[in-house]
Amino acid sequence: MKVEVDDLNFKQEVLQEKGPMLVEFYATWCQHCKALEPIINELYKQYGDKVKFAMVDVDKATHYSDVMNVKAMPTLFFYKEGEEVKKIVGPRTKEIIENTLKAII
Repeated sequence: MKVEVDDLNFKQEVLQEKGPMLVEFYATWCQHCKALEPIINELYKQYGDKVKFAMVDVDKATHYSDVMNVKAMPTLFFYKEGEEVKKIVGPRTKEIIENTLKAII
């Protein structure tokens, strides 16, 4: 599943989720985020049936961007059983992101 998340539904879609999850904080104006988008889409096609993907536009989720201490984009959070297990700041290769996804499945 892939969902768009903002301040109104962040608690429900992210904080209350118990399954494996990748949460990407991004901005539409962020060049690194745009470069990462095809990788995230490809991984979603591969793992979307096992991992929930949540996309958080920092301009629409300013409260939770602050709460989650997002200082740069993209920032990826990985959750397993409702607990954050890894945080990746900045652009990364498909291999790094995929290995982390495999670890939380």
